[in-house]
Amino acid sequence: MSDHLRFSIVIPTYRRDHVLIRCLRALAPQVSSRSEAEIIIVNDGGKRDELDLMSAMFPNCSLKICHLPSNQGPAAARNEGVRQAQGTHILFLDDDSVPASDWFMKASETWEVNPQLDGFGGLTVCHRDDTFPCRVNSFFFNWFLTTSDRRRDGFFLSTCNASYKRSSLLKSGGFKEKFKTAAGEDRELQLRMSQSGGVFKLIENLRVGHEQGLDVRSFLRKHYLYGRAAFHIYNEYPTLKRFPLAAYLKLFRSVFMEFESFWGKVAACCLMLCSQAAAWVGYVSAKEGPQ
Repeated sequence: MSDHLRFSIVIPTYRRDHVLIRCLRALAPQVSSRSEAEIIIVNDGGKRDELDLMSAMFPNCSLKICHLPSNQGPAAARNEGVRQAQGTHILFLDDDSVPASDWFMKASETWEVNPQLDGFGGLTVCHRDDTFPCRVNSFFFNWFLTTSDRRRDGFFLSTCNASYKRSSLLKSGGFKEKFKTAAGEDRELQLRMSQSGGVFKLIENLRVGHEQGLDVRSFLRKHYLYGRAAFHIYNEYPTLKRFPLAAYLKLFRSVFMEFESFWGKVAACCLMLCSQAAAWVGYVSAKEGPQ
């Protein structure tokens, strides 16, 4: 690895120590005793005591814990992590991301061979014991990123599995902290950086597990928040193209083909239909007040 590459892995968290531990257990062996990598956990206004003990749980890692005085949202927490970072390149995970065993190696190798990039991101994977809403959401997420017609209209890096040059992030001003929930802040950053000439790439073999415990209620809540975020994004970027009806038809056809059993196909399509209804409700409700 080139001597000039240094990596800071930033993970925002808020009162979810149980999922954060799972993330760190998957990540720590990949960066253990590696001088070019540090892990920065940003406590977004949660309790301090248990998080402060985590450094002792992973003694072979360079692990730094930063505390925000109040809950400000993941955008503000990531910005704080970037400010505290010593690395030349930032790798983002969510606290409920579970990186594959080769995640850090693939990320560092990608920067080695693509120094011209400003950032890149990967996909999510599901396991056999993940919930059905998790599987549907992962399929939706990956379809969104890998389908070519969508990539022209709205390709973005999701910060559950993404990396940026620190200098590019700082130049852009980072994440807009008006986004108080985990929805829309990464897409808005992507749009802003792309309009300024940023170069980005999808790395399909860079994979993390994500949101394994998602149930129907949290699935719909997530898409409701996506809808609220979409209102603010389209309001700020009025020339951004809406997705045509043909794209949604292609999405539902792809969902139907993805699942094996007939009732699995029906259930997945129903969940996707409900997710779009929830997003529409979120979009409309955002007109009535700030996010």
